[in-house]
Amino acid sequence: MTQSFIPLLLILTLFTTQSWAEFSAQLKRDTIQEGESVQLILQSDGQASGEPDTTPLLQQFEILGNSRSSQVNIINGKMSARTSWNLTLSPKLIGTITLPALEFNGEHSAPLTLKVHPVETTSAEQGSPLFIESSVDLKTPYIQQMVHYRVQLFYRAKLAEGSLSDPQLENTLIQRLGEDREFTTKRNGVGYRVVERNYALFPQQSGRYTIPAPVLDARIIQSNNSSRGPRHPLNDLFNSGRFNSTQAVRIRGEAQTLNVRPRPPSQQRGEWLPAQALQLSEQWLPEEEEVEVGMPLSRTLIIEAEGVAGTMLPDLTPVADAGFKLYPEPATQESSATSEGMISKKVRKIAYIPTQAGSFTLPAVTLQWWNSRKNRMEVATLPSKTITVVAAVNAAANSPENSIEQPKSIAPAAVVTPQPQRTPQPIPPTTQPLPTERITLWHWTTLLFALLWLLTLLLSWRRRRPQSPSEKPDLNSEPSSCKAAQKQLFAACNNNHPQQARAALLEWAACRWPDEPPTGLGALAQRLDHPILSALLSELDQALYQQGESSWDGAPLHQHLRQLPKEKRSKTDTSPLQPLYP
Repeated sequence: MTQSFIPLLLILTLFTTQSWAEFSAQLKRDTIQEGESVQLILQSDGQASGEPDTTPLLQQFEILGNSRSSQVNIINGKMSARTSWNLTLSPKLIGTITLPALEFNGEHSAPLTLKVHPVETTSAEQGSPLFIESSVDLKTPYIQQMVHYRVQLFYRAKLAEGSLSDPQLENTLIQRLGEDREFTTKRNGVGYRVVERNYALFPQQSGRYTIPAPVLDARIIQSNNSSRGPRHPLNDLFNSGRFNSTQAVRIRGEAQTLNVRPRPPSQQRGEWLPAQALQLSEQWLPEEEEVEVGMPLSRTLIIEAEGVAGTMLPDLTPVADAGFKLYPEPATQESSATSEGMISKKVRKIAYIPTQAGSFTLPAVTLQWWNSRKNRMEVATLPSKTITVVAAVNAAANSPENSIEQPKSIAPAAVVTPQPQRTPQPIPPTTQPLPTERITLWHWTTLLFALLWLLTLLLSWRRRRPQSPSEKPDLNSEPSSCKAAQKQLFAACNNNHPQQARAALLEWAACRWPDEPPTGLGALAQRLDHPILSALLSELDQALYQQGESSWDGAPLHQHLRQLPKEKRSKTDTSPLQPLYP
C-alpha cells in the first residue's frame, strides 16, 4: 500500500516544483567578431509546457536556430527536472548589445550584454576561412541597360550547409545567369574554393540604386583535431564529419551602388532598346516573288539581341500595303542565359494575303537600338521587297454553282451491270441451228465455269459497292441540310454578307461535328487549326460588330474553305456527315 503512493508522491512533488520554477538566460560567449553567431541558453526548473517569448530579441538579432531539451533526475528519492532552449543568434548590429529580459510563465530572466567587434582588415588579407566578394561591370548604366552583377564566395573551411541570398532591388528586372560556377584560386598565397553566382540587372528607372550586401548563412564543421591525443583508429571514426559539431555563421559581403542615367538628350523620343548586339532577319514562305491573288504568304520576323531581356524586345508590325491584307500572329520569345550574359530572341509570324493583281513594294522594316558597347544609336534594317501578284487561274470557278462539287449519285443495283474483262461474246444466231452432236462435254464444262465466274464477280461487286440510302439510311441522315449550308455559306462569301456567312458556317460546323458543334467563330477556328482560316474568321468576327456598312470581303474565306482537306476518319468512325467537299 505504501509503495503505491510513491509514484503519486513523486508526481505531486514535480508539479509542486513548477510553481516556484526559476527562469534564467546565459550566453556561451559574451564577445564575438562581426559575422559570427552566438548561443543563448534559456533554462526553466521543472517540466515546462509552452515556449518562452523571444520576440524582444528580433529587433537586434536574427534567430538562426532553436532547439529544446528536457532532463529529469532522481537522487536519493528526490526528483528534479529542467527544461532548456538553445537559440542560435546572429547580431544585426556592431558594438555593445544588451539582450533584454525574457519572460516565461510569469518569470523573467536577467538582461545580458554582448560585444560585437568589427573586422578590422579584409577577410582575404586576414586569411579568413570564409568571405564574400561582389562586383558590377557598370557603375553608371543607362536606364534598362544590362548590369552584370557577380557574387563570389571564397571558403577553405568545411561547410555542412549554406544559403546565399539573392539581390533584391526595386524597379529592377533581375535575371539569374546560368548555373553556379565552382573553381579554385589563391589569395595572398592561401588556397580557396570559390562558388560564383551571376545576375543580370535591368534598372527600369533612372536614379541611385544600392544593391544590398550579399549574405551567407552557413554551418561550419568544427574539427576536434586539437583534442584527439595519440592517433588511434577509433579517433578517426568518432571525429569524422558525421560526429563533429557545427557552428552557425553569417557572412556579409559589400553593398554595391549604381547611378542609373536617363536616356541621352538626343534619344528622348522613339524606340529605346539598349543592347550589346542586335540582328534583324526575316523568312518568307513561299520564297517566290510572283504569287496569285488570294495565295497566302507567310512572313517571319526575327529579332536576336545580346544583353537584353526577352520581355524588352518590341513587337514588329509592318505597315499594311494597299494590295495585301495582314494577319499577324502573337509573338513568341525565348531567352538563354550564361555566366557571361543573356541572349534573347523574339519571333513574329504574319500572314500576307494579296487582294488584287499588280506589282507591290513592301516598305523596309527598321528598328532603332542603342549599342551599349559603342555607346551610340544604331539602326537595324530589313530591305524593301517587291512582290508581283497575278490574277488567279481558277478565278472563274468561285461562283456557288461552280465551286460546289456535286456528290456522285448512287445508281440502283438493278441498273448497274458490271462487265467482266474478257467475257466471251455471245455467238450471233444463224439461220442454220447447230447440230446437237457438236455440243460436247467440253462445251458444257466451259459454259459452267463461265457462269460460276460471272456469279463470283457479281457477288464481289455487291459486297464492295457503297450501300444505297435505302440499305443504310444512317450514313446520309442529313444530306440536304449539309448541302444547303454549303450553298448558303459560299453564296454569303461571294455576296460579302458577314451575318449570313457566320450563320452558314455554324450550321455547316454542326453538320461536321454533331457531337460537339462549335458555338462561335473562335471555337470553330480552334477546331479547324488552320492559321490562315483563323485569321479570316477573326476578320469576319470583327466585321460583325462594325458600325455602319461593312466592307468585309468574303472571297478569301471562300477560296480557303474550298482548299480545306477532307477530315480524316478512323476505321471505326460511323458518322453520317460528309466533309465540306466530298
